[in-house]
Amino acid sequence: MWAKDHPSFFSFLIFFFYLQVAIGIPAFVYQYLGKDKLFEGIIGAVAIITFFALQFQKMTQPYFVPTFVDPHNTSFANGVFRTKAKPATPTWLYICITNLGISTFKDCVFQVTFPQGFSISDKFDLYENRDYAKHFTVRATNTTAEFLPLDNYMTFAPCTNLIFPIYVLTPEDPAEYEIVTSLSSESAWGVHSQPLSIVVANK
Repeated sequence: MWAKDHPSFFSFLIFFFYLQVAIGIPAFVYQYLGKDKLFEGIIGAVAIITFFALQFQKMTQPYFVPTFVDPHNTSFANGVFRTKAKPATPTWLYICITNLGISTFKDCVFQVTFPQGFSISDKFDLYENRDYAKHFTVRATNTTAEFLPLDNYMTFAPCTNLIFPIYVLTPEDPAEYEIVTSLSSESAWGVHSQPLSIVVANK
């Protein structure tokens, strides 16, 4: 339910926060400091909203949520945090990331790191006819796919998504494996990481 509803939920939270600031601060000033200070209260509310919209994000990590999505699904909010695959089988994974921040993430670098046993295919002729295909570089013994802003459009606004198709060969050993997704942004501070799970099983 949360994976389905979080874009509208966070949109509401952002709107409600700005609304509270826009109304609450001038109302507080009017109530306790008098009508003649109302203009200063409005200026203060505008300053706080501007700070959170433009500067606060640069002081925090780029908070996002990753999910697996169906490539034919037109509603990418309906993602899941866990998927299944067969052992030693070439498999398409579509990873969707949603911006849960309060401002636009600009020129992002996105990495998907698989555990040992997975192998990422970087034969880009496989990706040519795939929706949402993006160029990437394979790093760290063929287990990390890195998507760079020089190669792709990697800017997205709050509560919007980017989709990343990746073609992998799964391990031979059945088990539940953790995938680590990481995002950095020109408009945010540091790197934020979030896990996903893939169950490799014969059934």
